[in-house]
Amino acid sequence: MAKLIAMAGKGGTGKTTFAAMIIRGLIESGQAPVLAVDADPNATLSEALGLEAPKTIGMVREEFGAASGTLPAGMTKGQFFEYKLNEIIVEDEGMDLLVMGRPEGAGCYCYVNNLLRGAVETLSENYKYVVVDNEAGLEHLSRRTAAHVDLMVIMSDHSVRGIRSAHRVIGLVEEMGIEVLQQLVLVNQIVGEGSLTDPEKGLNEAVLAEAKKLGIDIFTVVPMDSDVTAADLAQKSLLDLQASSPAAVAAQKVLNFLNTAT
Repeated sequence: MAKLIAMAGKGGTGKTTFAAMIIRGLIESGQAPVLAVDADPNATLSEALGLEAPKTIGMVREEFGAASGTLPAGMTKGQFFEYKLNEIIVEDEGMDLLVMGRPEGAGCYCYVNNLLRGAVETLSENYKYVVVDNEAGLEHLSRRTAAHVDLMVIMSDHSVRGIRSAHRVIGLVEEMGIEVLQQLVLVNQIVGEGSLTDPEKGLNEAVLAEAKKLGIDIFTVVPMDSDVTAADLAQKSLLDLQASSPAAVAAQKVLNFLNTAT
């Protein structure tokens, strides 16, 4: 069964960028194949990975609703849904990509979300790792699109509000009863690469004080990375960044923890 890594945190904290760096680290360390799932309605993970995703799961849900009365002979609803999902998987070297998108029509998608959960669990059997880039909340996790999360990476920006938001995410995970084996809090957009070896180095005193007050143990920080900025401006894949890139080093630190913890 694949290990599932889920990104969480408020909007603008760099979840998508760091998800791409995690995927990059997994591929480079020989952990392919990886299934990347863009679970943010404002889907941008494909761009970070240098891929195009013309169809989304949201579109499949609409097609499924329209075709549910005329299923192919001998095919159940679950089989048909899984077939349609396999049609929209974007394949690339070392990884595949599924984009959730958003439903275009009105109505409840509870039944289809149950099908999606089963399909993702089935698909996961073909991968070593599944990396899920979530939206700002935990809506997709609350729908149980996965049985459990091996590692939840909670991103915060370098602000007091970011730390408070990370704290709310931790509480929401407990409230919803999501099975999370390990969770780490990272603070992004820190000035100075030296902070990688000492998480408290470079942190604003108010941010550090708020984290301590809320009982948050900051696992590591992610320095501002000019290589990431340059790749974004040139619209290049973050998978091509060098292993020495500060963001890549931070991602590898997370993966080292996961390998040690499990």
